[in-house]
Amino acid sequence: MKPILTAIYAAAVGIILQAGIAHAVPTMDEATAYAKNLFTANRSFCRNAAITAIDVSAPGRPDLLPPTPALAHTIYIEATAMTQIFKGPCLNVSPADRMNGIEWIGAFTFTSQTFREISVGKGGTRGAWTTWRNGTTVLTINLIFRNGKWEAVEFQPPGITALGRYAKIRRPSCAEVPA
Repeated sequence: MKPILTAIYAAAVGIILQAGIAHAVPTMDEATAYAKNLFTANRSFCRNAAITAIDVSAPGRPDLLPPTPALAHTIYIEATAMTQIFKGPCLNVSPADRMNGIEWIGAFTFTSQTFREISVGKGGTRGAWTTWRNGTTVLTINLIFRNGKWEAVEFQPPGITALGRYAKIRRPSCAEVPA
C-alpha cells in the first residue's frame, strides 16, 4: 500500500510542477533584488547620487492668436545618500489573499538624505541647480507575489505625479546630466 501512495503522491507533485502551480514563496533577497531593479530602471548613478530625468512636453495652444508653441524641457533630479526602507513581508496573508493566489506582500521605499533639481529647456537653455534640500521619498514600490509572479505598483513623489501625462521618466546617461 505504501508504494502505491508514494507513486500517487509523486505523480500529483509532477502534475502540479508541470502546470506551474507549485512554486516557492520568494525570499527577502529575491524581493529586494526585484525592487532594486525597478528602482534603477529609471535612475543612473553618477557622482555618488541617483539621478532621474523627466522629459516634460506640454502641448501648445493652437486656439490662441498667434498660436503658442509646445513647451519642452527636461528636469534632472539628483538625490544623494539613498536609503531603502522595507515594510513586510506580510506574514499574515489573509485567507482571501491566499485564495486569490497572493503569497507575499511587501513595500520598499527609497529615500534620499538630500536632493536638488535643474531644468534644461528644449533649446539647450539651462536653469541653475536649486539649492540642496532635505531628503525626500524618491520612489515607493508595493510588491505582491501572486501565482508565482511579481506584481509591482510604483508611487512617484507628488511633484512628479503632478506633471501627469506630460512627463516621461527615464534613465539619463551620466554624460547628459548638467554639472
